[in-house]
Amino acid sequence: MSFRSIGSSVGTSAALFALAFAIPAAALAGSPGYVDGSFVSDYAREDGTFVEVHLDEQLIELLAGPASTYDEAAGEIAAGLESVRAMVVELREGAGEEVLDEVRGLQARLVSDGWQNVARVRDGSDHVFVMLKSEGQDLVGVTVLVVNESELVFTNVAGRIDLDQLARLAESYEIPGLDALPRSE
Repeated sequence: MSFRSIGSSVGTSAALFALAFAIPAAALAGSPGYVDGSFVSDYAREDGTFVEVHLDEQLIELLAGPASTYDEAAGEIAAGLESVRAMVVELREGAGEEVLDEVRGLQARLVSDGWQNVARVRDGSDHVFVMLKSEGQDLVGVTVLVVNESELVFTNVAGRIDLDQLARLAESYEIPGLDALPRSE
């Protein structure tokens, strides 16, 4: 698995997704599907790739109308979203193991808060973690973390979520990390 292509294409893709669909962290803290990814920037290499996208519910609603004209799935999924956050950073030299420890700690905290691990992948030094948060029959949070020795990808989507629609949207907009989502099809 190579993340090198993420650095070149993710900026455009993530920005387009973000603009097509950011909310202050304090306002989202009460949302059960929200995960604070602010730690990601702590590990960023000063002169490396850094992409950060935040979308709040108001902006999502504002942009969902025009987006649904071009992409029906985008409009449908946007209707239930509270926030979308995606970050991709090129890591400081030698920070890979420290970041992996941080990600594992976050994963443990999320599990203790009722999140479920739905996928964990290790391929050499590449690690992928996919976690879901549900309330009753509703999926209310998706968090994807991808880390290797040189890059970290953090994606969090909070709100009422249809995984199939989110996976199709992620495919259309090339949203980093969300290609690891399980699909029912």
